[in-house]
Amino acid sequence: MKAKDLYKTISIDTLHQAAKNAGLDQLIDLEIFKKYLKKPTHQTRVLEVGCATGRIGKELIQCTDYTGIDFNENYLDYFRTKLTEAGIDFNPNQIKNISFFELKEHSFDLIIFPWAVIGDFENKEDQYSALKKSFEILSPKGAVLIDFLTEEDVIAGKGNHVDGYQPTYFYHDKWLPKFKEIGFNKIEKETYITSVGKKRDMSILLK
Repeated sequence: MKAKDLYKTISIDTLHQAAKNAGLDQLIDLEIFKKYLKKPTHQTRVLEVGCATGRIGKELIQCTDYTGIDFNENYLDYFRTKLTEAGIDFNPNQIKNISFFELKEHSFDLIIFPWAVIGDFENKEDQYSALKKSFEILSPKGAVLIDFLTEEDVIAGKGNHVDGYQPTYFYHDKWLPKFKEIGFNKIEKETYITSVGKKRDMSILLK
């Protein structure tokens, strides 16, 4: 099953429970993303690919020039409603129902692929194209951050499992030659452990 079809079958409550099961409901990944914002302002352009219901976006939209994209309109409606209920100012154009490859904007200072969004691309060729496009639309000295389970935890079966869905696995160390081929100037990895003991790798790619 393709990711776009999969998420049509996953309710908002189920999605939130999956984040909790992954140990990401406490926003430990957001703290890593924020490290690469340096001194964020409303002129700092941030793109979140796969923003879903705004788990991370609700925080970033308050302190940056944020754009969130997702192909599930139900999730985006929830995101917008939560912002409105919280009295958070936003431009409806900041939350878009499009795929990453449809995005026309550029010059982002930070592009994030949170949780396991990079695994939703259908194959490694699409992942490569996504990273190449990310490089092209980054501002000078911008950064791309990609979050995914470690290979160790995937082998141990610690990921979320959905019948009929097979993610395209993404392991930092195996992608190193491709990162360099695309042209990233500095490549780092930060491994962290979530609140439920799951180990994740954050790939940090600097232009």
